[in-house]
Parts: sequence; structure tokens; C-alpha cells
Amino acid sequence: MNDAAIHAQEYSCEALLTMGPPDIDPIISSEQCLEILQSREGQAFVIDTVHKTQSGKLMAV
Repeated sequence: MNDAAIHAQEYSCEALLTMGPPDIDPIISSEQCLEILQSREGQAFVIDTVHKTQSGKLMAV
């Protein structure tokens, strides 16, 4: 976590560290998260999506 991400997401660092992608990304599914985590080492993924801030605003990432 860096300061820019913390500020943009409107959550505290502590709160973000307890959250997973489905907690802040209304588009990504749990299945997609598992696919990425179980991928071969060194494989890169590019995902265009949005994150939902604590206030409910959607932010393109």
C-alpha cells in the first residue's frame, strides 16, 4: 500500500490490508481472483477495471 492508493481509496491502510480484490472491485469475481493467484509464476495479467472507494465513488484502474 502506498500513500496515493490509500488517499484515492479513502480507506485507512489498516482497513485496506484486511480487504481482498472483491471488497473494492465490483467487477472482479472471486473466480477471477483465484485464477490470477493460481497462475504460473511469472505470468503477467493486465486487468482494466474499477475500484469502489469508501464513499462509493468508482475509480478506473
